[in-house]
Amino acid sequence: MSFELRILHQEWSSPDAGSYDICSHGHIFLKVHDIVLSDEEQNWTINVTGLLLLKSLRDGRHTVEFRHQPMFNCCGGLLEGMGCYVCADWNVRFEGDDVILDDFRTWYSQEEGKQFYPGLQVRMSRERYREQVLSFARQAKEFYFSTPKQIFDEWERELTEKFWKEYDELLHRL
Repeated sequence: MSFELRILHQEWSSPDAGSYDICSHGHIFLKVHDIVLSDEEQNWTINVTGLLLLKSLRDGRHTVEFRHQPMFNCCGGLLEGMGCYVCADWNVRFEGDDVILDDFRTWYSQEEGKQFYPGLQVRMSRERYREQVLSFARQAKEFYFSTPKQIFDEWERELTEKFWKEYDELLHRL
């Protein structure tokens, strides 16, 4: 397969954080052709990635130099644009029944800097991309809600409710 995306492992920011952590964290496997862009070495915010993948399935995604919230972010929050420079990202565009993924880029550390992958592109059916995105999103949601939440801050509660409302709408519509 020329594009492979899956959750390897999910966890909370600390063993006792499941009841209050608003982001699940973990490892994502991302392989494009024979290039592995993410594996067990990187730690990402899984539920945030799930929403961004769902949005890419609905809208496509054209990015320029990380001026938005990247697809994978190590400490991305529920607010768009939050997070740090450690990330992985790519474009998503649609042509008929196909999806084209390109302009892959990563930034794993300050020392390594941004890595660009010129010419790395994959074309696949929208349905195949949809299957991978929905599988990822469902798995992320299942883990997140496996622990009852105790969110005490009103702003954080509203933010979390808005996030999961959009997530569920996309998950059930796409």
